[in-house]
Amino acid sequence: MTSVTNEVLSLKVMSLSHSPIDSQASTLSLLPCDLENREEESLCVDNMFPLLLPTTQCRLYSGESFHAFLSITNSSIIKANGVVLKVELIGTKKRHMLYNNEDNYSDIDIGDSMDIVIKERVDEVGLYSLTCQLFFTSNETKLTQKKSYKFAVLSPFNISHRVYNLDEDVVDKKTIFVEVSIENISHQSVTLSSITLNPLNIKDLPHLKLELEDVSFQEQFSEPLFIQSRCRYNKIFKFTSFINYEAECNNPELANGKDFLKLGLKITWTSPTYGDAWLDSYKIDLPILNEQNKLNGERNDIILKASLPSVNNRRDEFKIFLYVTNNLNTTQRGLSVRLDFDQLLPLIVLGNDRLFIQELKGGETISLELYCQALLSGVHNLNGIYVFDDLKDEKVCQLEGINEILIV
Repeated sequence: MTSVTNEVLSLKVMSLSHSPIDSQASTLSLLPCDLENREEESLCVDNMFPLLLPTTQCRLYSGESFHAFLSITNSSIIKANGVVLKVELIGTKKRHMLYNNEDNYSDIDIGDSMDIVIKERVDEVGLYSLTCQLFFTSNETKLTQKKSYKFAVLSPFNISHRVYNLDEDVVDKKTIFVEVSIENISHQSVTLSSITLNPLNIKDLPHLKLELEDVSFQEQFSEPLFIQSRCRYNKIFKFTSFINYEAECNNPELANGKDFLKLGLKITWTSPTYGDAWLDSYKIDLPILNEQNKLNGERNDIILKASLPSVNNRRDEFKIFLYVTNNLNTTQRGLSVRLDFDQLLPLIVLGNDRLFIQELKGGETISLELYCQALLSGVHNLNGIYVFDDLKDEKVCQLEGINEILIV
């Protein structure tokens, strides 16, 4: 089998996008060669032109579907017999055979062509290679022709999350809030269809009964949610777990507090260029700690804890109750609770940044009130609150237990 330079068959590969004019018509239009300088305008099918697939042409994002139009034309004076086309998409970890007509080959007469459209969803970030191979016979000579095109697949979103554990003082019930933040880092606006968070290993946790609730009370968006480039969208999920401690005691892994609830985040959206897309690669591990582990922890001499309201409205003022406990047998003097206002942002605490404690007797617990307001929604921590010994000029302890608060 030989490779020809004076090609009998001409192979062209063109990248396709969904027409922004009317997506219902399933019309395909060719992307212009220079996307960097392209104006945001509708592309007309009448203005299509041949376009190969150089690396700089295709701006494709993980989760979208790659579309291409392949045209094989016999512009020679010789008939091509038994034409076999093999098209393979090679990613960073996977290989996808997109087309192979080896079992149903075709003949291409002089002046005729064979056209196909291929489509494949890409879910890996990195460099892809589209390889096209032609096998055919001409004048009783077996010929082959191969072309490869490279293009990059980028990440469409920056995704992050924060976890807030609600301390309800209930042994067999735990409430956890998960805030998911999605930033559109693509070059164009997208329309979010849904954001869901689902447990992946609940069958491996027989001691755990789980209830999932979307804080906004809807899994699908009732109206299109447009996210412009470099803009962010936050969504909060609520998990309520009920623990069967009899089953937990029979599981040595749980007894050691080593188990995790694995959650999978799935995002579906529509892009103006490639249509419907989805991603489900982002995972969240929630540690499941048994109560005995918490009780076996070391006891500090001075303990600072907080009682936080479960959910707070950003527009309303709310209270935080602080509890300072002296676990020693002797009276402690010269203590104060200090507030680092900069570290507490976007939470604002009204009043002074120091709350002085005249004396704290052995075994005594005192309570303090903080009046607060939040500037932004989300899950915010209280790491800027601690107990300070003014006589020794040193920090005594940080806030223990739940130190995050949910603002909606």
